[in-house]
Formats: sequence, structure tokens, C-alpha cells
Amino acid sequence: MISFLIRRVAPVIPAVLLSVSVQAQSIPVFNASSSAELVALLKTITQPADIALAPGNYGVLNLQSINPPADVRIRSASSSRAVFTDMFVRNSSRLRFHAIDVSHALQPGEGQTAAAVFVRDSSDIRFTSCNFYGTRNDDPNDDGMHVRVMNSARILLMGNSFSEARIAFFSDGAQDMLLVSNSFSVVREAVNLQAARDVVFDRNLFREIRPNLALGDHSDSIQVYAGAVPVASTGLTFTNNAMILNNWQAQGIFIRNETGNPAYNHGSINISNNLYFGAMRNGISVADSKSITVSKNTLVSSPDFTHEPAILLRNSTSISLSRNIMPLLYLENATPTQSANIDLADSIYPTGAETAAQFTGNVAMLNPAINSFRVRAGSEAALALAGFTPTSEIGSVAASVIETRYGAALSRLATMARNGGEYDE
Repeated sequence: MISFLIRRVAPVIPAVLLSVSVQAQSIPVFNASSSAELVALLKTITQPADIALAPGNYGVLNLQSINPPADVRIRSASSSRAVFTDMFVRNSSRLRFHAIDVSHALQPGEGQTAAAVFVRDSSDIRFTSCNFYGTRNDDPNDDGMHVRVMNSARILLMGNSFSEARIAFFSDGAQDMLLVSNSFSVVREAVNLQAARDVVFDRNLFREIRPNLALGDHSDSIQVYAGAVPVASTGLTFTNNAMILNNWQAQGIFIRNETGNPAYNHGSINISNNLYFGAMRNGISVADSKSITVSKNTLVSSPDFTHEPAILLRNSTSISLSRNIMPLLYLENATPTQSANIDLADSIYPTGAETAAQFTGNVAMLNPAINSFRVRAGSEAALALAGFTPTSEIGSVAASVIETRYGAALSRLATMARNGGEYDE
């Protein structure tokens, strides 16, 4: 299991409140040019507010017990962004970080699981259109973790970019969490989840997940496991995500209970309309779980694959498997209800459907466009209504519509919290 180093940072000394202006929507706008000024502002705000940050390096931001009575947006004031090296948010709520950068290079004595952003025991924390990155040298092996969320609720990450990381995103004990339209690239591991309840991953883009094979990495786009202190996860939704991993030996969605104790088996899992293009067997792998839907996913081998990808279902019950396109299906102590799946020709069973004939674009090249995987009219896949359908905003959200998408995401989170998630049987 992973061990974590929690860095302790001295509290920031508050500064003087700056001048206030008012937008047309009657939301006051504050200005800050340092972490100290920002903390001071947050301690005095009593209504919805917008805090504009001047360009520059803000260093460490330490927010402890910051709970304004209404939502506060913290944003860069211009296209020249505010940059933080570390952010600690604890026992806080109703904060949105928008269009800022977090750039963290590992410091002497820091382990690779040191988190640049650590959100703990908090609620209603949101990150939109932010960039998280380590040392920009096209090598994730000398970087740490970007964002860690622990024991927190109603968390939103939308339209962010994660790059150059040992682990891009780690969540332990999150409830009612939504990650939508984020991009992950040049990382050894993208997403790790444990003790998750009612979380949604939608329209995220994964590229260049780069395992360190010499160190024994089995890297994943998304991994769910029971954890060092075992807890089952439930209410997991993975939809409309694209994993364009090329020949990197990285896996797709990987879910298991590694303890061997059925008390920690996961439940209520929906994996629908996702794309895996890569070189490893575990394109979609679900083990030790119950109440599972795997539907309309597409798995295709990259040109120089190590193993042809498969859907693997093990030691699981109450499974619906329908309208998927994949080269291989492996079942072990699992008997899913199956319908309209398309078996692609592969090196083991070459009599399946021809891969090239199922799609409108060229899917036999490196870095294929996502739209290349649109199902070709008249193909076996089209007749079965099978396979991934590309959607808009996979991996990014345009600035012109970010506020509209943000409002919709908040409504979705509120519905999740009210109804106990989106997928719960």
C-alpha cells in the first residue's frame, strides 16, 4: 500500500482587506496579490464574493476552518495566472478555485506521495479550469502527487489539466464527488480511489499514462481499491471517458478488493460509453464487486500492443454486460447477463468482427482522434447499437461556456447528494 507524507506548513499571517468593487450581478469583487492577503479576505467575507488574484507566485496557501456563509470564487485576474506551489484546505467549505496554476516541484525530503493540493475534512470545494503540474521536463518520475481529497463531500473538479505527476489525483473517503472534462497526461498513475461513495467520472481524457516498469508499476487510468484501512466503495459512475494510451503499458479502469475479505467488496458500479485504446489486457477490469453495469464501451488494441485489451469480470455478481466492442472477454466466477456485444478479431480468436470495418476513422495508428471511434453505419457494431459514442467536451471545457457548465455541475452534485448518488441499486 501507499504511505503518505503530510507536510506541515506554518499558518499564513493575514493582511489588510483591500478595496471592493461591485459587478453587475451585485457580487463584490476583491483583489489580492499574496497568500496572506487572500487568507485575510476569506476570514472577513460575509456574502457571495469574487476574489481576483494578481499575476505572480503565491507560494503556499494554507486554509484552515475557512467557512464563508456563501460561495466564494478565487480566480486569476487576467490571462497571466496566479501560481501556487502548495495548497492546504482543511475543515473549510464553499470555495471555488478557478483559472489558477499549482506548480509543485518535489523538495528535499518529500516523498512522491506528497500532495501539492490537499483537501481534508471539507465540503463544497471546487476546482475549475486549473492547471496542476510538476517539473516540466516530460518525465513523471521525479514528481509527486497533484491533488489529494480526504474525508470530504460535494467535491467538483471540472475542466482542469493534470500533467507531470507520480499520481495525478487521489481520493480517500470522498462522498458526492464529480470529476468532469479533465485531462491527464505524462503521469505514472492518473486516478486512485478508495472508500468512495457516490462519485462520477464523466468526459475525462487520459493520455500518456507512463508506468515505470523497472519499479514494477501497474499503472491505471482509474483504479479503485479497498485501501490500507479497508473500506468498500459504492455508487461509482464512469461515463464518456476516453483513454488514448497508445503503446504505453497502462491499464484502463481497474476495480478490485485486494484484501480477500468479501466485507469490503465494492458495489453499484456503472461503466458506460468509455473508450480504451491501448496495449494492456485490463482495458476494463472489475473484481470483487456486485451490481455492475458494463455497457457500450469500446476497447481497441494500439499498434504495438503488449496484450490485446479485454473486459475482465471476476468474483462478482449481478452483472449486466451489453453492447460493448472488445477483442476479448474474460470471466472468472462471474456470470453476467449478456446481450449485443461485438467480439473483435484478435490474435487468439481471429474469426471475430474486423476492427477497421466497425469505425469511421483510422484506429490502427498512434494518437487516433476520438471521433475516429465513431461506429460506422451498417457495421456489425452499428446493427447491434454497440460501442462508444464520442461526446463533446472530453478533456476540456471552453472558457465561453465554463460558467454554464459549472452551474449544471452544481445542480448535478446537489441531486447526487439528495438522492444518494446516480447509480445505486
